[in-house]
Amino acid sequence: MKLLNIKKYLFFFKFLVIALVICCVFEACLFAYNKITYKIYSHFHFIENEEFIIDNSVLYEEPNSFEGYTNLDLKNIPDIDIYNFKLVTNKKIPYETYVRVSTNYGDKLLAKANYEATEYTAYYKSGIKPNSIKIILQDNQLKKEDIECIIINSNYNNMPKYEFSLIRIILEIITIYLLILLIVYRKKLKELFNHFVYKYRIEKVFFVIVLLFGIIFTFMNTPLDQYDEHAHFWRSYEIAQGNLRIDKSISFPKSIINLFFDENGGYPNRHFDYEDIKQQLNVKLDKDNSNIFEIGSVEHYSVLNYMFVTIGTIIGSLLKLSPIIILYLGRLFNVLLYSILIYFAIKINPFGKCKKIIGVISIFPMTVNLIASYSPDTVILGFTFLAISYILRLKYDDNIKVITIKHILIFIILTIIPTICKIVYVFLFLLLFILPKNKLKHNKIIYVIGYFIILILLYYIFNVFLKGTTNYVTVEKNPIEQLIYCISNPFNAIIALLNSITKCGSLYIVQMVGGWNTWNIFSFILFIILLVINFDDNNIAQKKIENKDKIICLLISVIEILSVFAALYIDWSTAKSPYVIGIQGRYFLPILPLLMIGIEKNILNIKIKNKLSKFIVLICIIYAITICYSIFKYNNLTLFLM
Repeated sequence: MKLLNIKKYLFFFKFLVIALVICCVFEACLFAYNKITYKIYSHFHFIENEEFIIDNSVLYEEPNSFEGYTNLDLKNIPDIDIYNFKLVTNKKIPYETYVRVSTNYGDKLLAKANYEATEYTAYYKSGIKPNSIKIILQDNQLKKEDIECIIINSNYNNMPKYEFSLIRIILEIITIYLLILLIVYRKKLKELFNHFVYKYRIEKVFFVIVLLFGIIFTFMNTPLDQYDEHAHFWRSYEIAQGNLRIDKSISFPKSIINLFFDENGGYPNRHFDYEDIKQQLNVKLDKDNSNIFEIGSVEHYSVLNYMFVTIGTIIGSLLKLSPIIILYLGRLFNVLLYSILIYFAIKINPFGKCKKIIGVISIFPMTVNLIASYSPDTVILGFTFLAISYILRLKYDDNIKVITIKHILIFIILTIIPTICKIVYVFLFLLLFILPKNKLKHNKIIYVIGYFIILILLYYIFNVFLKGTTNYVTVEKNPIEQLIYCISNPFNAIIALLNSITKCGSLYIVQMVGGWNTWNIFSFILFIILLVINFDDNNIAQKKIENKDKIICLLISVIEILSVFAALYIDWSTAKSPYVIGIQGRYFLPILPLLMIGIEKNILNIKIKNKLSKFIVLICIIYAITICYSIFKYNNLTLFLM
């Protein structure tokens, strides 16, 4: 028995040794690469130079033999060998601007040295003398007063550095070791995962995944990693103190306000790092030391948007915790309550494919980023997903023989909450038309009327009565002018929509899936995975969603997408803008499950058994649409619509 244990330990120790060897080889290669690069750069005089800076005031200007050009001669420079020089402008220069330099080797154009186009450089293998250099400027592009300085023999400042780090090496060994074990035990891990999913059911699996990644993102993302988190935190704190209405004269503890202020007294401080967070842990709440403060651009958000985070804010405030801890506590409650909603949304959904669709969307990096912050979109996402699952259960669950008033009221509440949070999601009520007549006691029109009566009442309470007052104004917005512009010629809005999709369509997908900290390629891969699930054929024997219901879901998703564009074009975009300004991919997340249901496989009765053929056909269709639209666009056919 002891011999078996020794062999087992030796087996794992072997992989640890392999990981250690790989780590040593990697570190050795890294060290060698840096040393070799350093020697090469030194040899070609990219580094270890003695820099000489020529200020604009000592530059000598003289006319060129060609009209419209000016020469800059480098005077008063020591007789040194020049291996490179950099021309630095005092402002950003258009990219088409060029600078010519003349030397004994002939004329050449200076290459741009940085993305902002404020630096131009030239390199020479052999050193040249100052009196042999002449810089030629084109008068209508660049003038002497646009030049800040010229740096002779500037040193390349992006040199790689190798510094020994025990923490880095330990992390490398652990990572390599885990990868080796993952490869060796891949089959057993797959069996274990399948057993876990079968034993604990899919809703529990996604609940754990959402909760786990939500907690990780909560502490990984620094404050203000998400848009306007400072204002949402202040609004949540205001509600936690019992002030449901926004009040521009409300008093906040200075520690709550100063959490987002930088050293110069400005906010928001968008340069948080983990060292800043450590320092903030020592800051006390001190409610007695307060100031009147207006929180800013959150007046259009309902109290309901903050129902999750405010629970954490209330607890943290009552316990008089540090402001930074209160913020993280609010984030954690956002994650926890959203995870619970997702658990029930997956659990009650009658279709295995829909369960997976909602589960995958709920763990998109963008979704996790939102729930791990003070984002007001978390409430919308959670209740929308639950409403979609609930309506499908009412329709397709054979155990529900009669749909009662109680069922309808639950559905109305689930759809009204997202609508109160953002009015563009009002068309979720159309899901009522999925319900079959034989299960309903009353006509659907009665339920629709009841829906709008409750909606108008609750909308007034939460979005009018509890709105409060604020001085926040966006100067560029002019909704009246924009509305007149759209009504005068509706095709103007259509052109703006097409322009926005053409210019930013892929960006919307990337934002919707990957958020702000995921590589674009990963975002597209995750979106492809969602499509693969949507067009999968694993559940042939199970009950299917009726085509009528698919059409309703597709119709709702299209209307909601157009509503998002219309709302932001009228109420947010600059008047007569050719594009819709302010669109973010996250706005389409709540309606993505409906879109997936609407385009679910065989909607066009195309029977393709081979999955590879499906993907090829899908790609061909996408390319065909792209080619047709490109021809339409590049031939300026949109002019006929105007």
